[in-house]
Amino acid sequence: MSAAMVALLACLVPVRAGEAPEPDILWSSYARGTAPRRALLEESVRRVGRIRTDAESGAAWQTGEDVRWLLGHRLVAVLVVEQELEKGPSGTYAGALATLALRLGHRRLLQRLPGLLKAARTDADRLQALRVLSDLRTPEAIRALQGYLQAEHAAPVEALICEAARGLGLGRDPAHLPVLEAAGRLVTSPAGRTQLAMARYRCGDPAACAELVAATGDESLDMDLRAAVPGVLAERPSPQVLTDLAAMAVSDRPQIADAAFQALLEALVPSDAQAPASQDPPEPAEAGEDVPGGDGPWHEVTAEEKARIVGELLRGEEELRSRRSREAAEAQEGGVGEAMPR
Repeated sequence: MSAAMVALLACLVPVRAGEAPEPDILWSSYARGTAPRRALLEESVRRVGRIRTDAESGAAWQTGEDVRWLLGHRLVAVLVVEQELEKGPSGTYAGALATLALRLGHRRLLQRLPGLLKAARTDADRLQALRVLSDLRTPEAIRALQGYLQAEHAAPVEALICEAARGLGLGRDPAHLPVLEAAGRLVTSPAGRTQLAMARYRCGDPAACAELVAATGDESLDMDLRAAVPGVLAERPSPQVLTDLAAMAVSDRPQIADAAFQALLEALVPSDAQAPASQDPPEPAEAGEDVPGGDGPWHEVTAEEKARIVGELLRGEEELRSRRSREAAEAQEGGVGEAMPR
């Protein structure tokens, strides 16, 4: 078997959680390989080094030639980025490596990302690492987020608690509710409690729904946070949630009403039904196409028209639920004792 094939197989073998990385065979195939392979490794090291310089100086690097080169030489790039992650980087360089790891997408790198949280030296580094793990959502990332929330914190930082909770919430696992409920006791601000309620709601806590509905009317909260609530509610659209969204959509709070109407549409209309059938890019929207019926942007629609449109949406949903219930009951009655068709 050739050295190149041995190296490739070594790279593809998954590394189990908790194991020390074993890049020696693969690394040696470049560091002690032919002159072209050594040159590739050296060039990869140089380009990652330039990205570090740019990241630490605040220069734009995400779309530069160095990134394109690394993505085009993925195998050796994985090696170098993995080595850098093992050093426990911090600051903007840690963020740059996390971005590279996600862009390269190799399992070996994704399994290293929880190490950024352990290596973080400042709260800013920890927040950055938690954001990466929240969006990553791999089993290793979820375990790291859960471990952070369960750890003893002498002086809990609310922003860190909320970010870790956001990541667990995105996992939508009811098993995480006890951890989120305990984390909620470390949060005191209205904004923090709202973010914890979002996480609990995503994991299936029915009590969180009322908290989120109340938060939309809390003027002490940032409007962006309040306007994010309808979209979160729409992720679990029960009949009560649809009623709550409808009430928000006809309220006299423009940003909340706009967000609630959009969330109501997303909850009632499947995403595939909203997508255009053609593969061609959609035509630019004309004025008056933002609302069914061509009545213009939602916040410009009269209160009476809002009530009519929302009422029709809810009635249509109720009729659909009733029809599905009847069809299910009829199918169950008619299917008893019948043989399956061949």
